[in-house]
Amino acid sequence: MQIKELEEELGSALFLRSGRKVALTPAGDTFRVHADKVLSALREAESVMQKLKGAKTSGPDTAPGP
Repeated sequence: MQIKELEEELGSALFLRSGRKVALTPAGDTFRVHADKVLSALREAESVMQKLKGAKTSGPDTAPGP
C-alpha cells in the first residue's frame, strides 16, 4: 500500500509535504506510535514461532484421538 492510499483510507494526512521536506503530522505521529507497537508484536510473535520450531517435542503436534 502506498502512503497516499493509506492516508485516503484513514481519512487523514500523515505527512506534511513542503518541497523536498517531509514531516509527520500529529495524526502521522499517532499512527507511527501504534504501527511501532504492531511491528514489535509481530517481531515477538515471529521470535516465539522460531523458538517453537526449534524445540524438540516427544510426540505429534496434535492431541491423540479417542
